[in-house]
Amino acid sequence: MTIPFPQSTLLAVVSNLSALCVHALTGAGVSFGAGLPLWGELVKWLADEAGMSASEQTALKTLSSDFLDAARIIQNRLRY
Repeated sequence: MTIPFPQSTLLAVVSNLSALCVHALTGAGVSFGAGLPLWGELVKWLADEAGMSASEQTALKTLSSDFLDAARIIQNRLRY
């Protein structure tokens, strides 16, 4: 991951924020840079784990604008 400023600056900011009990909210780009999957990849993996067929997974893609709905459908599938 490329950080547009020196890493020492980032570490100083994090140290100062944690000392003040301040929490930073980050976007998906930060977690992706750390090696975590994007939402779509996570939903696909969960659908595979739930044993959803290719046609079911295609239907989930119609919900691509709302990954939480897709995740709820998969969660209900995993309960059986």
